[in-house]
Amino acid sequence: MAIVAMIESLRRWAREAPDQPALTVEDQTVSFREFELRSQRLAHTLLGVGVAVGDTVCIALPNSIDFVQTAFAVLKVGATPLPISSQLPAAERRAIVELAEPRLLVGIDPIDGYDLRCVPTLPEPSLADMAQPLEVRVSPAWRATTSGGSTGRPKLIRGTVPATIDENASPEYLLPRRGVVLVPGPLYHTASYTDTILAIVHGNHVVLQRRFDPVETLRLVERFRPAYVLLVPAMMHRIIRLPEEDRNVNMSSLNVVFHMGAPCPPWLKEAWIDWIGASHIFELYGASGSPGYTTISGTEWLQHRGSVGRPQPDLVKIITDEGQPVATGAVGEIWMRPVQGQPVRAVTVGGEARQCDGWTSVGDLGWMDEDGYLYISDRRT
Repeated sequence: MAIVAMIESLRRWAREAPDQPALTVEDQTVSFREFELRSQRLAHTLLGVGVAVGDTVCIALPNSIDFVQTAFAVLKVGATPLPISSQLPAAERRAIVELAEPRLLVGIDPIDGYDLRCVPTLPEPSLADMAQPLEVRVSPAWRATTSGGSTGRPKLIRGTVPATIDENASPEYLLPRRGVVLVPGPLYHTASYTDTILAIVHGNHVVLQRRFDPVETLRLVERFRPAYVLLVPAMMHRIIRLPEEDRNVNMSSLNVVFHMGAPCPPWLKEAWIDWIGASHIFELYGASGSPGYTTISGTEWLQHRGSVGRPQPDLVKIITDEGQPVATGAVGEIWMRPVQGQPVRAVTVGGEARQCDGWTSVGDLGWMDEDGYLYISDRRT
């Protein structure tokens, strides 16, 4: 194992591949050298306003290079980025701020009644302010996200995993290393934010859309030849419904089309399998607040139609309301627990997590077939 801080990995790519593109948004691209230097400057700004290790910084910027560089600047001072939508109504934004208690809010107007520092964007520091190089600081939680879940009330999903990676291990979520990753979704969504940060840490060129447009997504596939694209079923539906002439693009670069975030209708999954190939389609099931997740390839899915994957038997169980195991094929509540010896990935703030003896439920209902594949039926509320 080679455990290093995420920011050390970024610095490595800035040294070893300084001119390689790190991030593209529309017609603007920054190299790893440029990305490292600017995020370093912004980190000095954060230190200047008192952001310290363990603090939370709320980022409410639209998809942009500024957003991603700000997030890395937050990590460089050992704090936790909390992305939220820049279009949130004031009441929802206030509820999140009350839960998060951030040290700084970026992209947010001052909030009445709160003594909080708010800035439209992080200003560049003067050269004098950058005289001292930054030491490596490791955030105790590299991400925090928001969720309404089944309650409709804002909740904070605060990560418990520090901002480190194992450079010798394969990247999580089937991400490539030193490839091209296309992210069409908004960065205030957990999956888009997670893949963007991890992809850059692993030396990838991230192509980020300001907002999803199905024709533009396909144009970017043809132009940048990504190996990986992250979608949700709503995006998949809009793309597959495009006229044939719009979908007549070269998709051969895609090794992984990863979808998550909502149930995918079987007809839609089959349409993508027919188009891209079963071996390139992957699905992830798992809530932000759950201790684990499952994945399934299109090839497996064709053999277990409707499944979201085959979990380790000792990490997932399905039980009745009385706590008794259900029979194979019977519907019950899905409970997960982390691998033995590992902590849960996140804790929920502002909501009551259903926990019992190390197991956690987010309220999903489902069943397992005789081969141990998991299927989702509904949600308790």
